[in-house]
Amino acid sequence: MYIFGIPLAIKKHNHTKYFVMNRKLMLAAVLSLSLAIGGYSQGNHGSYSVSNNNGHSSVSVNDDDLNIKLSYSGEISFTSDEKSFQSFPSDGFLRYQKNGTTLIVTLDASGRIAYEINGGDKKTTLTEEEKAILASAIRVMIDYGIGAKDRVAHLYQQGGTRAVIAEVKNMKTDYVRGQYLQFLLGTSSLTAADMTDIAGEVESLISSDYEKGRLLEAFSSKYLGNAATAKAFLEAVKTIHSDYEKAKALKAILHQELTDEEFTAVIDIINTIGSDYEKAGVLKEVIEGNKISESRFAQLIHASSKISSDYEKSEVLKKVFSRDIKIPPAAFGETLEAAATINSDYEKAGVLKKIAGSEITTDAAWISLIEATGKLGADFEKGETLRFIAAKMPASTSVKEAFNKAARTISSDFEYGKTIRALR
Repeated sequence: MYIFGIPLAIKKHNHTKYFVMNRKLMLAAVLSLSLAIGGYSQGNHGSYSVSNNNGHSSVSVNDDDLNIKLSYSGEISFTSDEKSFQSFPSDGFLRYQKNGTTLIVTLDASGRIAYEINGGDKKTTLTEEEKAILASAIRVMIDYGIGAKDRVAHLYQQGGTRAVIAEVKNMKTDYVRGQYLQFLLGTSSLTAADMTDIAGEVESLISSDYEKGRLLEAFSSKYLGNAATAKAFLEAVKTIHSDYEKAKALKAILHQELTDEEFTAVIDIINTIGSDYEKAGVLKEVIEGNKISESRFAQLIHASSKISSDYEKSEVLKKVFSRDIKIPPAAFGETLEAAATINSDYEKAGVLKKIAGSEITTDAAWISLIEATGKLGADFEKGETLRFIAAKMPASTSVKEAFNKAARTISSDFEYGKTIRALR
């Protein structure tokens, strides 16, 4: 489903519907200046959302026994032992409730962090029991990504990539896992093994197509040149359901020459894309960026034949021949079959002329092309294409006979005359 041209995914959990959408675009369209960066259902009975509007953040978490409402500007950070607040914004307000325990956090008139526990008065000094309540609340907030910016940097400083990846598994939402993994992708000291592991985590831990796609797009070709990383990356891309996100993520690996194994994997993924527009867009980038061997040519033609749109199919096929690619003899028949599946005479004629302009080495291939042209319905397209072929085909008797036979299927005397005169 699409709203304002933006993909909308709907997940059902019991009797509740949760709407997960491209947050940045959706709220820009619906809420004007409000920028949403969250919104995920949690488990069977809960929800989680986080948004940012002109620097003011709001976090909401609800499930059977947990309720968190947090509103603030700026950043929240925790102490190194993660049992109390290092800083809390001046306009911040936190209400935390779990298993009957309620905690409210604000700043008092003196700018000190003040706590209200279970309806009691505000206080800045806590008992050991109250400290335990606060520590428990902070642990939950960490799991939902509050204070993630400072925390992930500290984790990385203390334990490197391994520490961050290990902690990703503890996070409660795709959005938060994405924050931690995005931080890693922004560092400059990752090894190929690190990137392979990150790709694996994206595949196994991230379920949101949007978050998965956003992370995979951030993979640098510097790392995708490694075979193991590229393989893990493509395995992750394969698990994206959204055509748009899958195509966008897949293009990240197309900035480099693919190995034969990677080329086949990319084509296999392209074949799972339902949208003709997205499928054609990726195929054209594959053609543009890679050398096309005989085996690769056959894979491209097969993938192109699966495109339903006449326009998109013809654009891909014409792109193949714009590279001056020689059609392998074994694939010539399938190439014509792919062209034959185009219903529009205009689009089909454009492809047939591209084929005629390629290197054709046998009379049999020329005859097949001429016969395919003779099946065009429109006299103008048929005549124009035959005249184009006449300027390039060999002068053998069998090819000329095939040409004359195809020309005789033209009903218009004007087009027929022009076509016959074009024969050398």
